[in-house]
Amino acid sequence: MAWFNNDRLYGGETIECNGKRPRLFVAKKDVFRIEKTGRAINMIPHPNNQGGWQHDKTNPVKLIKIHETNRQRVYSLAVTVTGGAQKNFFLVDRADLSIALSLKDPGNGPANGGSVSLRR
Repeated sequence: MAWFNNDRLYGGETIECNGKRPRLFVAKKDVFRIEKTGRAINMIPHPNNQGGWQHDKTNPVKLIKIHETNRQRVYSLAVTVTGGAQKNFFLVDRADLSIALSLKDPGNGPANGGSVSLRR
């Protein structure tokens, strides 16, 4: 499937975590909303999430596109987690419309248990 000129992440889209991954500070059924303003893409965790992301509507997680292939786009995320630590994660948006959150850039090898799929 080829990419088109626009992003496959839609503003106002809600995505849900399909599993618990402590290394990613997410719990099963945590919900995130994608917001787009011009070319900026942000991800906002729901206030009732059980994971440890310390972000909200006034302090969203910024998605920065780092590379793409004909099969996927990879975004970098700098996330502040419980305790104030800053973690770097990756959001993978695949051409088959699946998305995942990962500890490692998939272009640099497998995440070794450090990834979780997200449901649109």
